[in-house]
Amino acid sequence: MKKIRAKKSGVRFLVCLVVILMVTSGFGIWYLGQKNFSVSFTPVAFTLSNEQLNNPYCGWFHTYDYQVNQDTVFEETSVAEAVKEDANSRLCQVKIDLGAYASGQLPAEAIDTIGGILGAWSATDKQMLLGFYYSAVPEQMETVYLHMEQLAPLINERKSHIYAYQCLGTQNTRAMTESPLFQGESLKELIAYQASMMDETMILTVDNVNRYEALTGFLNLPSQDMAFTGTLPARLGIFSSDINREKSKAEKQALLKLGTCVPVGGVAASEGDMASVAEEGVTFLCADESVAVEAWKNETYPGEDAFSGLTMYDYLTTHLGYRYIFQDAEVTFDNWKDEKAKMRIHLQNIGFSNAYRVFDTSLLLKNTKTEEVISIPLDEDNRRWLSGQDVTVETELDIKSYDKGTYHIYFMMVDTKSGDVIRFGNTMSLGNNGYQLGVMEIQ
Repeated sequence: MKKIRAKKSGVRFLVCLVVILMVTSGFGIWYLGQKNFSVSFTPVAFTLSNEQLNNPYCGWFHTYDYQVNQDTVFEETSVAEAVKEDANSRLCQVKIDLGAYASGQLPAEAIDTIGGILGAWSATDKQMLLGFYYSAVPEQMETVYLHMEQLAPLINERKSHIYAYQCLGTQNTRAMTESPLFQGESLKELIAYQASMMDETMILTVDNVNRYEALTGFLNLPSQDMAFTGTLPARLGIFSSDINREKSKAEKQALLKLGTCVPVGGVAASEGDMASVAEEGVTFLCADESVAVEAWKNETYPGEDAFSGLTMYDYLTTHLGYRYIFQDAEVTFDNWKDEKAKMRIHLQNIGFSNAYRVFDTSLLLKNTKTEEVISIPLDEDNRRWLSGQDVTVETELDIKSYDKGTYHIYFMMVDTKSGDVIRFGNTMSLGNNGYQLGVMEIQ
């Protein structure tokens, strides 16, 4: 009996051992199958371009001045003609003179005319730099406040088409500079009241750093922590009538720091050099004929890079505001350690300033066999891609969930307000899926 039991025990042991070996072998085969997975990535060539990009919210602008009075007849077709003649810029300055109504409230016909002007420009692909001024100044501050209250609904209604609102009182005519209504504490209170009536997402501008400091109390300007918070210091930019004039070192530094939070721009002074435009982080400049603009059109850019041979005017055209370029891209994956691959895209902002609106950024992976497109949103705040800054965008690719094969990887950046695809300063062509960064093979 003992021999029979011993024999049965030995059989059971052999059976268990076989089962264990089969399970172990099965697991090993499965594990090796999981690890029998390779990924390779070949980037495209990232060559710098000197092309004019025409991206929204930066660059040159022309000025359109409207005098509104009882005889004004606004023709919408005039805006269409202006846009046809100025097809290469994305900004426009719209100035409206309220001097005809210095003695009282704006009548209904004036409000209708102003609404028609704003509506016509809102229907174009340009963003407005909007401002109101007085050729004849009201005698009472109450009249100015009344006008602001009447205009606020018209402005807020078209906030998505207004890039920046020039605070009333900072577009100074001679009559305004000589009036006590637009000086000192009176102007400070006036601008603060305007800001309280404007939608908090709207960028406002004043005419110089001293005015900014007086309004906000920030003698050293706000930190990056305050940028884009919706507070007055974080939405108050600079629109100067002599943006490139000679300045003290402290004022230059203040403008450059302010330009990381809000746009800085305006009209070029007759005397002043181009270097200050770059040094102070300028986003937009007036293209109307002037001594400075004419000089820039007849001066050659001295650098020995992709922009060599351009006029200074064209060089400014390609650098005002933000200008993103691709520098490199890579995909890394360790077959034995990683569950997902990592993609890194190395970018740089070579423009004079950063952007001040968030763009929608994503990767698109297109399977060349099935033509299926996988979209991967990228959690990026491009407003913080400062001038001259190298940026690394990183994301994970769940490659084990993808079919094996060849994928073209694209980078897409879109401004959801205008619907524009943001163009990059490289020579690669922009396709329906964005810019192709390279080819990934999963085997």
